[in-house]
Amino acid sequence: MQNLEHVDMYDENMNHIGSGERKGSEPKRHWTRGVHILVHDDKNILLQLRSSDKRKYPNLWDFSAGGGLLLGETTKNAAIREFQEELGIPWTFGDIKEALVVKMETMEDGTICNNFNSVFFLGKKLEPSELNLKKDEVEEIKHFPYNKFRDLVNSEKFVPYPKHYKKEILNYVDKYFTN
Repeated sequence: MQNLEHVDMYDENMNHIGSGERKGSEPKRHWTRGVHILVHDDKNILLQLRSSDKRKYPNLWDFSAGGGLLLGETTKNAAIREFQEELGIPWTFGDIKEALVVKMETMEDGTICNNFNSVFFLGKKLEPSELNLKKDEVEEIKHFPYNKFRDLVNSEKFVPYPKHYKKEILNYVDKYFTN
């Protein structure tokens, strides 16, 4: 039997309306919250290759870390938790600030998934050898130069997030790498 997560639920304007189980089986779910962290230095962006054991999007490249918020969790706490879970090192980087919040509606297995996704950027050089990857989550971690990152995000080798979501992130990254 599938382990159900308890989550906060929101309306389409991100007003909290209660809590429940993240089932994913309803024709249209309430809105939930998610996070992504993009780790970068001044030349490269760190991406993960999702494990072949993942139910959704195995063996595709993805942002450095990410996942859904649990019941009562803040976006900052979720970002730190997901970072630690997936990359296997403790959070020692001080405060982190939400850079973007993007509203996404996606279709997964016939279910509309409504999500407000918060994106965090961590300016830090992390070497793959420093990380202790959670192998059932992350197969590999690799640095990509900015121009290769752009190409990869728009390819079939990357998790198929909605185009407007990828565009928002790329616009933000463009500002960083072109200044």
